[in-house]
Order: sequence, then C-alpha cells, then structure tokens
Amino acid sequence: MPQPDPDGLRYYQRDAVDAWDEFVSASAFTRQRRAVIISATGTGKTQMFCTVAMSWMKEGRGRVLILCHRDHLVEQVTERLIEMYGYRVGIEQAEASSDGEEIVVGSIMSVTQPGRLDRLDREGGFTLIITDEGHHYTAPSYRRPLDRWKDAYALGVTATPDRGDEEALGKIFDETIFIYGIEQAVHEGWLVNVVRRGAIIDEIDLSGVKTVAGDFAIGQLDIAMLKAAEGVAKSTLKYAGDRKGIIFTPGVKTAHYLAERLNALQPGCAVSIDAKTPKIERRHIYASFRKGEVRYLVNCMIATEGFDVPHASFIGMARPTKSRSLYAQMSGRGTRPLPGTVDHTPGRDEILARRHAIAASDKPDVLLLDFAGNHGKHDLVHPVDILGGNFSDVERKKAKEKMVDGVDSDVIQMLESARLELMAFAREAKSVVHATIEEFDPFRASGSSSFHLSQVRMSGGPSITGAQHVMLEANGYMAKELEGMTKKSASSLISKVKDRERRGLCNVRQQRRLSEFGIDRKELLKVTTGNAAKACKYTWQKKVKQEVDVNIVRQLLQGSNG
Repeated sequence: MPQPDPDGLRYYQRDAVDAWDEFVSASAFTRQRRAVIISATGTGKTQMFCTVAMSWMKEGRGRVLILCHRDHLVEQVTERLIEMYGYRVGIEQAEASSDGEEIVVGSIMSVTQPGRLDRLDREGGFTLIITDEGHHYTAPSYRRPLDRWKDAYALGVTATPDRGDEEALGKIFDETIFIYGIEQAVHEGWLVNVVRRGAIIDEIDLSGVKTVAGDFAIGQLDIAMLKAAEGVAKSTLKYAGDRKGIIFTPGVKTAHYLAERLNALQPGCAVSIDAKTPKIERRHIYASFRKGEVRYLVNCMIATEGFDVPHASFIGMARPTKSRSLYAQMSGRGTRPLPGTVDHTPGRDEILARRHAIAASDKPDVLLLDFAGNHGKHDLVHPVDILGGNFSDVERKKAKEKMVDGVDSDVIQMLESARLELMAFAREAKSVVHATIEEFDPFRASGSSSFHLSQVRMSGGPSITGAQHVMLEANGYMAKELEGMTKKSASSLISKVKDRERRGLCNVRQQRRLSEFGIDRKELLKVTTGNAAKACKYTWQKKVKQEVDVNIVRQLLQGSNG
C-alpha cells in the first residue's frame, strides 16, 4: 500500500510539485526561471503552490512572494499556509503590511503600488514569486513584481490558461511544466461528472450585443439578459429542482433583479451579491449559502475564482460568453465532490473506487443550465468545449448536435458516443478519425523523455515545415499538437516515429486510444503494434466506455487472449 505523502498531497499534486523541483534543478543548464502549472478548478492548486513555497523557505533559498488576484484569495492562501505549517505569514493587502517575513501573501492591486514595491525591495526582495490565477499576469500592470525582481524564479498556477485576448502565457513563462485538465480529473474521480441542460428563453436576444476584446460588451449584455430575467428565474426553478447552486450574470442589474424574481416565485430561495457588497455582509451571505439557508447565490463575477462551495450542484449560466476561460471558471464552481467523498481513496489505481463513491454520494454530478435565445447567432462556449479537450473538433461538434435542449445530457458520455459513431463511420469508409488530446505529449509518446510538448511550443527557431506537418499528421499526431513546433523539434520527433516503426512498437494513435482507459503511457512504450491493435479492437467492440474491462486490455497488451 502506498505511503501517505508527507505534505498531504494527492498523487497528481505531488507530480506537479516534483515537476517544479525538476524545473529548478534544470535551470542551471537551461537558464529558465519562470514556469506555469495548469490544473483544473477544484484540484487543489493552493495546496500545490503552498507546498512549493514552504519547501523553498525551509531549504533556505530566500523569501517568497505569493500574489493573489482577489482579496478573499489572500485570506484563503494565508489560512492554508497557517493550517498546513503553522508558520507566520506576512500580508500585503489594503492597510495590512508585512514586516520582513520569509513568506508574504499579497493582493496584486496592493503589491503593485510603487511605494509598496520600493519598501519590499528595501527589505531584501524575493527569490521566488508565485502567481495564483497566473493567466492574469500577462497584463503590464500585473507584471510589475516580476519586472522588479527579474532574477527571481516565478511559478504561475492557473486553471484557465487561454485568455480572451489570446495573449500567450509564453510571453511571461518559459515553460508549462504540468497539466491536469478537467476531463482527466473527472475521469480519475477527483471531480464530479458534468450534466448539461439547455433552456431556450425567447426573450434572450444577443443580436445587438457587440463583441469587445473577444467577448460580449458587458453593459449591452447586462441589458439583454435583464429583459430575460423572468424566463431565467422560471427555468431555474423548473430544471434545477432541489439542487443548490450559483447563478452567474453579466452585470449588477441582472444579478439583483434575477434574485428578486426568484424570491417572488419562491420566497427566500435566492440572494444576490456584487463587487460593492460590503465585506461583512458578503461573509454573512457566503455563510448562509454554505449552510444551505439560501438555495441560489446570484452573482456578478464575484464567485468565479477561488470560491469553494463543494455542496453547489447547480450552475446557472445566465452570463453568455465567448470566452472558454471564463466559462471554465464559472462551471468549475460546481465540479468539486462533497467533502470526505474521495479522500479515503487517494491512490492512482483507485479511480473506479472514487468514481463509485461520487456516484453513491448526495452529489453525483453538477448540472450546468445554459440559457440561450432564438435571436442572434453567436459562437457561445459550451460544456463540450470545456470537457472536450481530448476530442477532435468534429467529435465536439457531433456531441453538441446530439444534445437536446430541455433534456439532461451527460457531457462526457455524449462526447464518447460521438467518438464511437464517428469511428464506426470512419472504419466503414476506411478512413481515420483523429482524437485530439491537448495534454498528449508527442515526444513521450515516441519514447523520449528529453523533450516536453510545452518546451517544443515555446522554443525558438524556424517553424515546422509543411512536409513535416503532413508526415506527423499521417502518423497520428494532431494539428493542435503541432502548433508552434519548430523544424528542429519536428525532425527529432519524425526520427523517433520511424525508429518505433522499425522496432514494431505501437503507434501514437494506439497509445492515445488505450491511455483513455487508464493505461499508463510508460507501459505502452514497449508494447508491440500487434498487441496494441488487439487491445484497441476490444475497446471498440464495447458500446460504451464503462463496459471496458481494463484487466482484459492489459492481458491483450501482454499478448494473452484475455
């Protein structure tokens, strides 16, 4: 039986911390000092970077600055550090100032004030800067601490790396060292499954709402959704049932009016909150919501980051958006399982036990209620876009088509069903449907540990050639995986692909398919093409993914009849 982690980390959290340690060790040769960890909302990013901060301090590497995007995150991180280690922590927030502590937690709006930066610099500065919600730090004002202490190491932690303005994190960070996506976390039993229901509200008309910086103009969107508040309120009460949860709106007017209409239809069921709600009143509202005294928390962009309410099993998307990162932040507020559901099964090999525990709990899934209108065609973000990272564009489109408004749809099940249908069609047509896996590492799939996909994407030099692109796609790599790859990296990858082919070892397409069933890619590196083909054929014969017996898959990979 595996020994408990000394820092109380889950296995993937330990993998993330180890990846940071490896990055720091390699920095003597690479001269890279800034890295980012991407991990889905609800997977414990705070635990990860607090462990990094404490290890850095204990090893005598210097002072640590932890930057938070919102005031309540400063409190949350400070409490976690004290809870984990009982260590004194400095605070830079509003009137609170640090006093030379080795670890300082600060609000980005406070720390970036010139006077504070000067004082912190005089106190000795920092050798490590950790940025929570690191996707914000591409903005010039947010980069001031990083620019002030240029020689410091920097670790960014985020659940949503893609920004509406498409500004790459690669401009700030040298390497993405760890990725743990929402679909993987759901599959491995750390987050609950996602069920989507679409509610058509005739009053929602987005045809006149302009797009600014990649998303709807907030003022116009608020007016549009305000007109539909009655329909949103009635649909919420109709479809959410007894579920408790959070409703997101684009503006303050819609938030307060929607709560008013909900309470008119069902007295005392809703409360609204916005950025101007006094801090004391806000804490009282949060406490009432957490206790279950209020069913719906209607908010305007307050509960999007760092707001942990595991008992929320309903998310109302009354804030249409074109931003994948914003949609992921909102939906992520409901994906945590209830406390105590899965923590007693921490092992890598206990996936089924965790999933069964979630299924048997009082919160087996989270309902995402999408409100849409018949007027104005827009490319809105959909749950399929958030959970479909391991699926191709064609598969995601097919899954969306399979979903019927007004009917609950298991998002992952719809994606898998779409994949099976397309694969069946592809086999009949003697063609191949490529499955996109954002986290799939082409170098590791080829048996190399000296490269990492993120390094490939951020490295310099001439870009991949058209001929190289065609050859790698023909061998199972996806266009998205090849984005940003250099000519030199592509040449190295092609050499490794040819070497595996000569040795009769399984290809990338087979590895991709089998890794979906929990088969470690390290196990697949030495599997022959023939055995992998038998295992893949067995998985295709099953109607749904849950029917696949992983033990039989392993037997087929080893050459037995299963």
